[in-house]
Amino acid sequence: MRKSSFIPVLAAAIILTLVSALFSLMNWPFANFLFYSALLLALIVMIMGVMSVAANNQMSVLKKVFWIVAFLVLPLLAGLVYLPVMDKVNE
Repeated sequence: MRKSSFIPVLAAAIILTLVSALFSLMNWPFANFLFYSALLLALIVMIMGVMSVAANNQMSVLKKVFWIVAFLVLPLLAGLVYLPVMDKVNE
């Protein structure tokens, strides 16, 4: 996975999640649309993260299982944590 394609998708998913939460709390229109858009971006982050972990040959199997489970359970948080770890692994 290229870092240049992962960062904008992750940032957009986080920002859209926060904006949709604000719209939902304030009962503004289009809150559902923003929520489903954020959910779709989180799904994309999850798929990109799992593909990146699976393609990484420098990780042990246990680390791969940990990261795949993390991306499946909390994709946005796992994406934020995985970025610096990915940099250390690829050095």
